[in-house]
Amino acid sequence: MPPTKNYLSAYKAHYSYPSPRTTVPLKLMDPACGDQLQTTIMELWRSSEPTRERKDAMEELRLLLTNAVNAAFSSESLDIENGKMRFEVDIVGSTSWGGEIGTSTDVDLVIIDRNFPRGYEPSVWLQPPDSTKPLSFKQLSEIRYHASTNPLLPGCYSLKALSDCMEGVGMTHTVRSPHRLPLLKFVDPVRKLGCDLQCNDLSGMYNCSLILAYTRIAPYVLLPMICTLKTWYKVKSGKDPKMGNKDNRFKLSSYAICLMSIAYLQNIGHLPNLQKDIRARVYNDKTKRLEDEELVWVEWGRNRGLPAHTSFSKVPDPNWRPTDPDLTVCRAVIGFLRYFSGRIETNGNPEIVNTLEKDHFDPCLQVISPLNGGIMPREGTWAKRIQPTSWIPEKLVIQDSFKWAKNQAASMTELVCDQFFQCIRDTSRILEELGNEARVEDILRCGL
Repeated sequence: MPPTKNYLSAYKAHYSYPSPRTTVPLKLMDPACGDQLQTTIMELWRSSEPTRERKDAMEELRLLLTNAVNAAFSSESLDIENGKMRFEVDIVGSTSWGGEIGTSTDVDLVIIDRNFPRGYEPSVWLQPPDSTKPLSFKQLSEIRYHASTNPLLPGCYSLKALSDCMEGVGMTHTVRSPHRLPLLKFVDPVRKLGCDLQCNDLSGMYNCSLILAYTRIAPYVLLPMICTLKTWYKVKSGKDPKMGNKDNRFKLSSYAICLMSIAYLQNIGHLPNLQKDIRARVYNDKTKRLEDEELVWVEWGRNRGLPAHTSFSKVPDPNWRPTDPDLTVCRAVIGFLRYFSGRIETNGNPEIVNTLEKDHFDPCLQVISPLNGGIMPREGTWAKRIQPTSWIPEKLVIQDSFKWAKNQAASMTELVCDQFFQCIRDTSRILEELGNEARVEDILRCGL
């Protein structure tokens, strides 16, 4: 069965339970030892909870757009069997799993097309699998801007028609971006929300579902840890939530920071590997690969869809237990910064580590990969895939959990990568110097 046949929305799953930010045990807010870093991290995280007004506004907008898209582009009546319309607008991005760090972040939206549960599947590719004359980026952009000539695809796959639809229900400041992930940006002036909308690109939906599954296992460690590190990264990199990842100093997305956080907690035994049972299939011919229902195809701005292996377990193995059940987010953040700083203390002097020691990460010798259980050697054959040759010259590799050949840090040059790890070292050093007096504000200020 295709994973999206009856897809599970991270957004709906997250909001079906009380927010962890509202159910924090008192002992984690005010530890008996008086740990200021722990207390201030938890306060920072709790303060990021969206207001009721914002939550209501997002849901109102989601329903408005769902109705608008179906009215404009669906010729089908309601599916009586399951009571669902062809299209549904869903919320993805950090909002969908409780990872937002402020109200300035745009709301990420995706139109789910139930007629194409595998996304950009082979039947609607712009180029057949055996084509040797790929369309240029300019040609691809033109095609995604205008209405599709493929009779299987309705108008919502056209950025122009989709833009007209959004403007028809009062959205303003529309910007059409026909890139690898064709995107429509707009503003909802009534609810005062900035929005990014994609049509049936399922990457974000699966990314968010996987992160949500991990946060459910360790909500009071992973969620405030990601909140702290995303806030830290925003300050250090100058990342503007409304700009692309390439416009920030270190070129990483928030998703990459999440993968680093998950991988670190896996490495110390505080999170399991929810993809440990996945094995790469060997296809006897191309047809078998194209028909594999485990694959979802993404990135509609390409000649052909990019395969994404979307299977994962939503719960850990019943026999799995964390190495340290009493781990606090304070200790996790300190450990993360120390581990990725690549240094140890010898007679009070920091030394760069160039080994495969478990306590320190070396980007030249290791790969960050939650898919493979945390941190993996740079070379060799894994259960999931042989490492692509494109990774060889890249200083830092953060493997995408679904698009296995993709490096989420591919935009980083060696110099930028060195600056990123130096920033981590500087922050780690501040925490060591301040000791029990450290507060989360100290790591957000240091180095500025």
